[in-house]
Amino acid sequence: MTSTEDNPNVSIMSQSGSMLGGGSARTSRKRRSRVSMAAEISVIYSARSFRFRAARPGYGGDPRKRGEQCMSPPDISTTPVWVLKSYRAGENSQLLGLAERLGVPFRTLEVEYTALASAAGLLRCTTCAGITPASRKQLAAPWPKLLLSAGLRNEPIANWVRRASGGRTRVVFVGRTWCSVDRLDLLVTTPQYRLAPGPRVHLNLLTQHRVTPARLAAAGAQPHALLRDLPAPVIAVLLGGSSGPWVLGPRNAVRLGAALGALAEATRGSVVVSTSARTPEAFTRALERYLPAGARLYEWRRDDPGNPYFAMLAAAQLLVVSGDSVAMLSEAAASGKPVFIWDVPVDADADSSLAAVWYRFMMRWLPPRLTRDVGRFHRAFIDGGLGLPLADGIAALRAGRPFPAVRADVADDGTLARLDALLEVDQSPPVGSSVMPPRSTR
Repeated sequence: MTSTEDNPNVSIMSQSGSMLGGGSARTSRKRRSRVSMAAEISVIYSARSFRFRAARPGYGGDPRKRGEQCMSPPDISTTPVWVLKSYRAGENSQLLGLAERLGVPFRTLEVEYTALASAAGLLRCTTCAGITPASRKQLAAPWPKLLLSAGLRNEPIANWVRRASGGRTRVVFVGRTWCSVDRLDLLVTTPQYRLAPGPRVHLNLLTQHRVTPARLAAAGAQPHALLRDLPAPVIAVLLGGSSGPWVLGPRNAVRLGAALGALAEATRGSVVVSTSARTPEAFTRALERYLPAGARLYEWRRDDPGNPYFAMLAAAQLLVVSGDSVAMLSEAAASGKPVFIWDVPVDADADSSLAAVWYRFMMRWLPPRLTRDVGRFHRAFIDGGLGLPLADGIAALRAGRPFPAVRADVADDGTLARLDALLEVDQSPPVGSSVMPPRSTR
């Protein structure tokens, strides 16, 4: 699958922004003058709801409240899918994997955020005021049939694009959203977010990912230097970082090193470890000292063409993944290899932090939407036959039992069918709605 960024035959057209202003020219000039240098904050009261909407000329808001009308219905792009990239690497992997699996041309948009981005998401605005002027220039007709995105900061932008398209663009998010799912066409989610499946919520066991047989075959065709001459079985260890109630620090590094030593002894195999963007330096340095003899370590580097991640998935006979990362556990399961979950310790002898203590407090006492319960995902993962806790796996191997069997049906989760249906629906706006996009962002 080739992104349209690499395809010279797919052009990004600009929006024709021809509008008719309501009221007199003098009134219009006064209005623009009053708000030209500052955000206009609208507070809308009703008997059932309270809502903030930030509006700024050309930056979003509701054009119908300004008396604007569109000269003609917006075009729908011949590039049917936009991927509005997130600010988290794990979510971007999910978005790109989903777009690639769709098998249609897509365009990726990477935006730079402003200080307003998170506030706009929390206030459930429909605006692109949370991104820089240069980033806003990417948001122009022809609009996509389908927009894929993730993350709080992208919610206002995605809904702005839908409004700009006159309601024709279908919006799909992965993970969890702050806004109501009623504002989306589909939310693709996983168990840790505690959402029930429904007409607009598609619940999968695993996250979306980019692990395919073809990609693994390509990665394994030329062995990575990190993996050369390793005695089998190869045990690939994939590490995330401190997250929620878990802290990756020196104490937990010692405990993981000891567990990996026991695993290497039980299998007579080789250990190769990869950190990630979230892995703390102190944890890495401590783990380096306590890894079993002969183990190899790759330290993550941004934009490194030699990153061995897919090569490790291809070469390993057994995978160990830190339990904080739902995305890496999903990718490990998709590789078709046995998976052991390292459940990061949280007992009295484990590393801790104020952030971790506060997160555990939130999980117990505050509304569920403020946290995620990754333990719920672990239980579904294990009950679904996709892996075992690391301690249980070591005990089973010591008892002489073989590597656990691997499910072969993890690829078909029904998500593509839901997205195909959205691509095939009539792209006309809902009956009775008017096609009135916001002003051009330029």
